[in-house]
Amino acid sequence: MSAPEQHEPGPRPATAVEERTIVKPMLQDRMKDNETWYLVSSNWFNSWKRFVDFENMGRTYNDPGPIDSTDLMTQGVLRKNLCEVLSYTLLSERCWRTLLHWYGGGPEIARNVILTGFAKRAVVEVYPLNLRVRVRAWVWCVCVCVCVCVCVCV
Repeated sequence: MSAPEQHEPGPRPATAVEERTIVKPMLQDRMKDNETWYLVSSNWFNSWKRFVDFENMGRTYNDPGPIDSTDLMTQGVLRKNLCEVLSYTLLSERCWRTLLHWYGGGPEIARNVILTGFAKRAVVEVYPLNLRVRVRAWVWCVCVCVCVCVCVCV
């Protein structure tokens, strides 16, 4: 069986309403094991939602400009203790690629979807398991440091 066909997003629509019409269904994408999802700053994403009048309030706002998720990073590493919705929004690959194609910017913060728990729920592994093993020649012991954090989407 061949891989699913991926298409290049089209040019940026002429109106904010058209953008909303294209992206809104993408925000309903369901996570699947081994997919890649992307973190985008909630600051930028909320600016985009206001620009496209996501809630149909009849208001107009300025173009959000290039995607800017630098507030999620510290020295090139994802900041600790970020909170979904308040700090970042998770986007499917097709949604991320579409917005990136239209707006540019970044950085790209890609994370894998894993299955977790007895029910095998799909979650984005925002902070992947990081194991560090140190073996010292003069001591016969192994130290293992484990840090696990996953975000659950319902």
